[in-house]
Amino acid sequence: MPILSLNDIAKDKIESVQDYSLLAGRSLSNLFSKPRYFADTLLQADSIGVGSLPIVVLIGFFTGAVLALQTATTLE
Repeated sequence: MPILSLNDIAKDKIESVQDYSLLAGRSLSNLFSKPRYFADTLLQADSIGVGSLPIVVLIGFFTGAVLALQTATTLE
């Protein structure tokens, strides 16, 4: 493992910030440029929403079961 000088570490950190800034800037500029794929976006949102429904129902069931077990002694 090479030993890095303080100068090299600072350059790496600054380069990381620069890369992130460029990525964020390009992402924001692409939000407002054409082409826009509204049909694909809606199709993917629908697919993700319907695809996550079973896990949401399962988590809701287990959360309700734990809540019922925890409050059963209090309600007696």
